[in-house]
Amino acid sequence: MNKLEKQVLMMIGEDPTNPDVFTDDAIGMTQIRESISDGIAEVLMLTGGWTETFRIPLVQDQTFYKIELENSDVGWFQSVRNVDTEVALTQSSLIALNSFDPLWMRYTGPPTQYLPIGTNTMAICPKSSSSTGVLECHIAAIPKRYKTDADRIKLKKIYERSVVDYAVSEFYASRGSARDAAEHLQRFAISVGLQKVYGADTGRTYQYSINKESNQDITISP
Repeated sequence: MNKLEKQVLMMIGEDPTNPDVFTDDAIGMTQIRESISDGIAEVLMLTGGWTETFRIPLVQDQTFYKIELENSDVGWFQSVRNVDTEVALTQSSLIALNSFDPLWMRYTGPPTQYLPIGTNTMAICPKSSSSTGVLECHIAAIPKRYKTDADRIKLKKIYERSVVDYAVSEFYASRGSARDAAEHLQRFAISVGLQKVYGADTGRTYQYSINKESNQDITISP
């Protein structure tokens, strides 16, 4: 049991050293670990707090490249640059490229634009005319969900309490306690600057799954 799990248990009234419900094993801690993983992903999506660098060797006449981070998934691209030319590529979209020319994939030359596709693929335009050069991608990464207390958790210390509040909020939502869930969700929102980014949180609603197998939901208005 890691320190985040212990903090969540204490806040929901469980004794971490001798828990009644959430026993210290893979099955007993499943709900808590899923909620903590949700909280970590949410924090990093909001703050971009974990950056990884991925290098792509260019291949002649190749448009699409797969991004394979070792222990993370791609959240979004922060920047992409050509290492050899030291030129930053501009992020584009399928609509923009098709408006420019529906046959944009036929062009070759030094890449000047990139297009994120799905969660782990990137297209470039124009495609490289030779198998030389390297693209350096700086990526806001979302760590893969952890399964045991021995797994490394990629999270800045200042956001640990934020993740705990998020997990506690999900716990209370799963028990149908809307008031407690909304209270901890509000703490989470304030701690990660959600209100500053999106404005006043009044009127927002949040849905949590009470039972993931039965797909029952509860809606919370803070």
